[in-house]
Amino acid sequence: MYEYQESVQEMFQIDSWRCMVENNAVVSEMTRPLVPCTFCSTLNSISVEYAISLNDFRTKYAYSSVPVLIKNATHNWSAMDIFSYQYLKDLYTDTEGALKSVDEECQFFHYNTDFENLTEVFNMSDARANFAEGEKPWYIGW
Repeated sequence: MYEYQESVQEMFQIDSWRCMVENNAVVSEMTRPLVPCTFCSTLNSISVEYAISLNDFRTKYAYSSVPVLIKNATHNWSAMDIFSYQYLKDLYTDTEGALKSVDEECQFFHYNTDFENLTEVFNMSDARANFAEGEKPWYIGW
């Protein structure tokens, strides 16, 4: 069996592949966990909570499989002020090897964007980065 594995690796040069499977919307959709179609069959409405406490969320929803829409959940998060586009751009462009590592480890998920990698994201114009009127909207996810 080991010889066969080595032959396959050698034939396809698997060791030189950057990613075994390219990460894109099709692959993400094909590999997501299946959800039973009957999961929400008796659902008539969805609860809406505003700035719910952690304890209330745990008690009412965390282990219940009951869907909930939570609004104002990030209202008091310091991350909303700290983790800006500029903060992330500075972090990744000032840290030696950070962008290369993201590429090599296939950590960038471009979903439905026109960016192929994080370098392209951080090279966009300031106007687009700040969602200026007339600029193409953008989204990325980690």
